[in-house]
Amino acid sequence: MINWGERYEAVKQLSVEALEKMGATNCNNKKSAHDIYTKATEMQPDLTFQIPKNSFNSYLSQISKEENSSIVKELGSHGYYFNQNELLNLGNIIDPAQGNEEVAGDSGEQSEKVKVRNSNEKKLYKLIESWLQSKGFRTKDTSEMKVMGKWGNPDVTGIKVDELLGKHEIEVVTVELKCHNESFNTDFFEAVSHRRFANRTYFGFAAPYKILNQSNDELRYYSELYNVGVIVVAMDEDDFNKYKSGELKEIEEDQIDIHELFTASFEPRQVRWQKKFFQSIGIVDIQSLWKWGTTTPS
Repeated sequence: MINWGERYEAVKQLSVEALEKMGATNCNNKKSAHDIYTKATEMQPDLTFQIPKNSFNSYLSQISKEENSSIVKELGSHGYYFNQNELLNLGNIIDPAQGNEEVAGDSGEQSEKVKVRNSNEKKLYKLIESWLQSKGFRTKDTSEMKVMGKWGNPDVTGIKVDELLGKHEIEVVTVELKCHNESFNTDFFEAVSHRRFANRTYFGFAAPYKILNQSNDELRYYSELYNVGVIVVAMDEDDFNKYKSGELKEIEEDQIDIHELFTASFEPRQVRWQKKFFQSIGIVDIQSLWKWGTTTPS
């Protein structure tokens, strides 16, 4: 079960996204807490289990009272709206022009930028799979899985099975990957959402080597607060610039180094959530468990 801090941040992120999707971006188109919760549960069906409606409404009310909050409820009025002018609120919500390529430019430019971004993210999958395989995990690209709902499809999943006298001990690790860390304040919560079924969860991204010599205090804070590890696919700055623009068609393993910037400690998970996740990736019995995914050839 996620803790208070995680629930509060999840409500903040989901409420912003819900208000945007409903077009509630000014005082003339406010939405009630009920409308926001309904939309949020459509985007993330598991929310009803993690955050009851009354708790969600209480968090939403408190968030709207924060100084310079991007979620606004005017005194004496009913309903909330999203104030885009306050996107930089406390570093938790970022400027779309900085981290969301769909915002700027015409539809053709947007479409091309989205394709480049998605292609770049996929280039990292095999690298991370190899990294997990070297640690004894069977792995698979699960980025296209949609069964678990909004934020329920890790980009890469690894499973490790230990057996002793017929008893099986299973460890699930998931990785959410991005092609850069410019919008990690929001992207990070995709990884957080996987904690309900994963024993270890990671947020990963590509970056120039110089990031390894920086303090990364805010990333460390997020990692420690949510127990989500951070992985960096580090490369030369020239290669990174080519990669980011889409010019680097393939990434060879000798071009990069994978660093576990901050580790994720093992945590047990409720059987009901791991069972649901296993079913969504085709694991229904011991036989399918042993056959699932790929591992480093012996």
